[in-house]
Amino acid sequence: MVTILGLLLGPVTSWAGGAVVRHLHDKEKADAINGVRQTLLQAAAGTVALTVLVFTGLTWSLNRRGQVTDRYVKAIGLLSSEKLDERIGGIYALEHIMIESERDHETVVQVLAAFVREHAAAAPTRPDLWIDPPPKAHAGQVTREPEPATDVRTALTVLGRRPKRKENQPLDLRRSDLRGADLRRAHLEGADLGEACLDGANLREAHLAGANLTRARLARANLTRAHLEGATLWRTHLKGADLCESHLEGADLWQAQFEDADLREAHLEGADLWRAHLKGADLWQAHLEGAKLSDVENLVQLQLEGVFLDAHTELPAQLTPRQANGSSKKSPS
Repeated sequence: MVTILGLLLGPVTSWAGGAVVRHLHDKEKADAINGVRQTLLQAAAGTVALTVLVFTGLTWSLNRRGQVTDRYVKAIGLLSSEKLDERIGGIYALEHIMIESERDHETVVQVLAAFVREHAAAAPTRPDLWIDPPPKAHAGQVTREPEPATDVRTALTVLGRRPKRKENQPLDLRRSDLRGADLRRAHLEGADLGEACLDGANLREAHLAGANLTRARLARANLTRAHLEGATLWRTHLKGADLCESHLEGADLWQAQFEDADLREAHLEGADLWRAHLKGADLWQAHLEGAKLSDVENLVQLQLEGVFLDAHTELPAQLTPRQANGSSKKSPS
């Protein structure tokens, strides 16, 4: 430090002053040299302060990163605990990390999704399970689906309310047993729920735009006002599901099972229903403008009464758009 100061006040000052200072008279020369020295000292002090500030910032960033890593490791350890309360604590600890650290967002999402798949794995199914009818309740008995375990429900809640950020990988919940899950208003845009079992789940107003629900089971699920725009529901099992006022614009509904489903006021504009099954489905005031229904199964003329159609709607040859375009007639009870 003394050496640097000596250089600043000696050779560096002389070099910075240049020939002009050296040719001045004694008093003027001394004043000029002092001015140069003050300027150099101020510049050196500023450089030191900036260096200290940068070093402090880097140290803080590294310390914070280390703290996040420690918290992450502890949270992962809690997830593997045999105690329910510790697993739940680990899930919420990961949520806090996800909220605070955008860098760790996707890692936490993938960890929690893997936790759900591991702890709520759907049983292996036959290839034709999607066409099996839902279980019938005995007289006077209400059929209720079993709910996921508490820790799985907690993980689903955290995933459903995660911050809206760009994610490079879709939320992977394939082949998960989520029967009876409460996913109201959950943000599951673009999620992969292929072959997942969601029978009886509450997906009211859930956000599933662009999601993959291929061969998923959603029998008797509540999808009221759910957003499924552009979603893939190829061979999806929706028997008895409540899709009232749901949004299925542009959805791929190939061979989907809609038997006895409630599709009143649903938006199916531009949807592809190739060989979809609509036996007993209530389509009162459903929007089918531009939809492809030419190859649907079990659609009868009565179901088209009060339905919104247009010139681009493709209907089966044996049916005509009678009572179309939103009749004022009330839906039959």
